[in-house]
Amino acid sequence: MAVVLPGSVIASSDSKLPEAEFSGYAMIGADIVLGPEGQQAYGTVPAGADGAYTSVERTTTTAVVGTDHAGFARLFLYRSGDRWALGTSLLELAEYARSAGWPLTADNDQVISFLLINPVGNQLTSDRTAFHEIRLVPAGARVEISGGRRRRASVVPPALLPAWSSYGGLLREGLWEIASRARTLLHSGLPLVATANGGRDFRVVLAALLAGNDTDKSLGELVRLRADDKNAEHWGTVSQLATDYSLELNRRGSVSRAHLEPRAGYALWRRNDLGVYGPIYPYRTDAPEVLLSGSGGEPHRRVYKSPSMAAVLEQARTEDVPSTTLTTLTAAMNSALGTVSRGQDERMVHFREFRERFHGGRTALRQPVFAPLAVGSLRRASALRDPSGELGTQISVDVIRNLAPELLEVPLQPGSKPFPKRQVSAATTVSPKQVVTGRVFGSLSVPKQQAERSSNAIEPFAAAFEEAVERVAGSGLLPSGVLDGARRTVTIAVERGSFEHAADGQVVGAVILAGEVLRLS
Repeated sequence: MAVVLPGSVIASSDSKLPEAEFSGYAMIGADIVLGPEGQQAYGTVPAGADGAYTSVERTTTTAVVGTDHAGFARLFLYRSGDRWALGTSLLELAEYARSAGWPLTADNDQVISFLLINPVGNQLTSDRTAFHEIRLVPAGARVEISGGRRRRASVVPPALLPAWSSYGGLLREGLWEIASRARTLLHSGLPLVATANGGRDFRVVLAALLAGNDTDKSLGELVRLRADDKNAEHWGTVSQLATDYSLELNRRGSVSRAHLEPRAGYALWRRNDLGVYGPIYPYRTDAPEVLLSGSGGEPHRRVYKSPSMAAVLEQARTEDVPSTTLTTLTAAMNSALGTVSRGQDERMVHFREFRERFHGGRTALRQPVFAPLAVGSLRRASALRDPSGELGTQISVDVIRNLAPELLEVPLQPGSKPFPKRQVSAATTVSPKQVVTGRVFGSLSVPKQQAERSSNAIEPFAAAFEEAVERVAGSGLLPSGVLDGARRTVTIAVERGSFEHAADGQVVGAVILAGEVLRLS
């Protein structure tokens, strides 16, 4: 379920005001809204709720375009003089500008940034992109488009928390949303899937399901739970949980996965990831299931340990990244953070705005995801209680303490850090709101293009690489050693049918990006 509006370009200075529209999936209160069919049933979905979607709200004279609160569905804004255009795909927006004859200038430092190592270099490091004229719209911001003879587009910054907001109040709201959405999904009949293990993140999901299950069925009957039965230590812990809470592990699913034709999968990767997120996870299949995920915990704590963003970047530098590029990237990072930090540790804000937005959002663009720790009210809550991120897993402890406190006592899987005693003893208890069953609008769909299981998903990447490397080789944009290494990587990946690790594909994607930038600019 790729989150894009038709053509990926929503509006431009040469077009009419965009029509009211919603694309993707949203979770509003206890309600679940899926795709265009859901839009027809529910009406236009406003920006700022949970999920991964793009929305357009229109009046007679203006239109407002926004995304989900986390910005998993991205917006990019092109500007050059009075010309502007807004789209959901970096590369397709650039192609639109090129086809219109508008200026498009390469930003070589942003291309080179994908040669950085470590998570900080896996995606855009700021709101700058590989094209000087195209910027990423901050998460939570909206683009207002005015009507009239000269249409204008302006970015409205994310709203500040109301002065009366409190940690306890936002935690209470978040717990209600988590339990009510879990109940809604359990009653919906939609296929649900989760990865079960003995760790903390799964316990948040399990706590939500336990709080939401008022049916006469066990969780094992309602949710397909995947578990690694080849890891003896982990299997022992999750087996104990399965016994205690009637979890049926590794049962056969009720729906079939669709195998995407490789070129269709490459087109989706190019639309959503190229120039935005480095590691290559090919689109191989599409399953009409809702994923229940324990992800979303990292944005609640400080992940980067270095004392400044400059130091964070320096740790990711390689000999292929010039010091001048690092200086430019650092300045861009600090500039972008200056508009969204609002008193929080800038390292936390950067992780949430860029790393988690694109890494966590990658899955959210491929299928509907219910991730309790990614709920917007909880993110706002943790910013009030712990703006420095020092308490780490406190938000997980508080969620479990209020929804299923007994899960704090069950031993974690071997090798996992236990819940810190100071956090358990300091957990915030709030009076619960009444859990409700919401409504589901729309349905899950299976893509029409399917391929044989034996098809090689890497071959379109190899073809795009060969086309790109011919442009890049004589340009000086990337070192020749990078091109040689990328060629070896893609050759091995074609033979294997996959990259050994998604991060190995980043250098291949960097060459493809460089080729596209040279072609378009």
